[in-house]
Formats: sequence, structure tokens, C-alpha cells
Amino acid sequence: MIEMDLQKSHLKVLEHFYVGVKDRLFQIWERIPLGIEIKSDNVFNQKLDYIDQNPVTASLCTLPEDYLYSSASLYVGKSSA
Repeated sequence: MIEMDLQKSHLKVLEHFYVGVKDRLFQIWERIPLGIEIKSDNVFNQKLDYIDQNPVTASLCTLPEDYLYSSASLYVGKSSA
């Protein structure tokens, strides 16, 4: 876990990422929420496909439905974990 390594070996670096909000103490990435209005089924399906394909693109799995935290398994008849 990255956090553990930073806590053990690089405490001064970790201090730069301290945010101290209610759901986390540290934040490594910049939060930039992007809200878009989904106006059609086509755009909805495009966004859903993008989300489902992220673990495949990152080589975490071969098929979207094989990724533990994906809802893609619901679309192919597998039960969710």
C-alpha cells in the first residue's frame, strides 16, 4: 500500500498530501469532479462502456465482468460479489 510506504519511509513527503477531511486524512490525486448531463441512451452507453473498460485497459482483468468491483457482471448474467 502506497500510504504505508510513505508513512514508514517518507513522512515528510506524506505531510504535503494531508487534507484531514472526514473521509480521508491524505489525498494523493487532485479532485476535479466532472459532471456532465447525459441526454441520450447513446451517451449513457458510451460512458458506461468507458467505465467498464477501465480495468481492462489498466490490465487488471481480461473482461470487464471479471473485475471484482465492476457492475459489468450484471449485464452478462453473473451475480455481483
